[in-house]
Amino acid sequence: MIKLELYNPKTKKSKAYTQDYISARHVRNGLKLQADMNKEGASDIALLDEAVDFVVSVFDNNEVTQDTILDGLRGEKMWETLGSILGQVIRGDSSEDGTEGK
Repeated sequence: MIKLELYNPKTKKSKAYTQDYISARHVRNGLKLQADMNKEGASDIALLDEAVDFVVSVFDNNEVTQDTILDGLRGEKMWETLGSILGQVIRGDSSEDGTEGK
């Protein structure tokens, strides 16, 4: 199970989202994202957008959107959280380290 905790700045509360089923397509897309992140000269903004879109696609929940991720993750934890989810998808690891937004 993959977990993502997002903070809602309007309600000042955090909410946890979980995803049990990870398809082979998600793993494939995760491997592609990982390869893109390792390319030299890649734009940080483009990689961030690609990583956020990947996380949105993994979670089967309409509340997990690009906006809720960008607004709900602390800036200093953003890459750690996105990278942790990517790693969990690729490796099938259900570790919850680095998946908190607050």
